[in-house]
Amino acid sequence: MITDTLFKSDDIPKRKKFIKLADKVKEDGGDVIIFSSLHDSGEQLNQLTGVAVILNYPVPDLEDMDEEDEEVEDFVPGDL
Repeated sequence: MITDTLFKSDDIPKRKKFIKLADKVKEDGGDVIIFSSLHDSGEQLNQLTGVAVILNYPVPDLEDMDEEDEEVEDFVPGDL
């Protein structure tokens, strides 16, 4: 998600950076949604950074993470 303000920026290097980013996301199979700065959603996104992402990847269970932390805490360098 990106606002059209970044694509219309007067700062040419900044504009090129975000166009390149959007092209890379599309090449990698992602979707790019451009929000109009004239719409409420675009205005709100501009108040943050102008860019947002939704990442889809598996997140480990917290219980599994606790077990891994315990293993790291119990590690003794001479055990290798």
